[in-house]
Amino acid sequence: DKIKNKMSNKEKNLTKSEKIVLNKLNVKAALILQVEEIFSEAKIPMDISLLYDMTEEDLLGLIENWAPENVEARRNNLKK
Repeated sequence: DKIKNKMSNKEKNLTKSEKIVLNKLNVKAALILQVEEIFSEAKIPMDISLLYDMTEEDLLGLIENWAPENVEARRNNLKK
């Protein structure tokens, strides 16, 4: 709780542009974690460092293409 409160106090002192940058970094970090999880579960080897150079749009594309439910749907469409 103490760490959380300290972070909150620090965040309160950020400028508007700093808050925007922080939010974008948090969004990108969440997308990277999601891609890492998808690839790890699918046992697809990947140099994770490449993800850090990708745009949010590219990361979303990877998630959309490789999410298990989407892969399964494509497989089912091929069988038809």
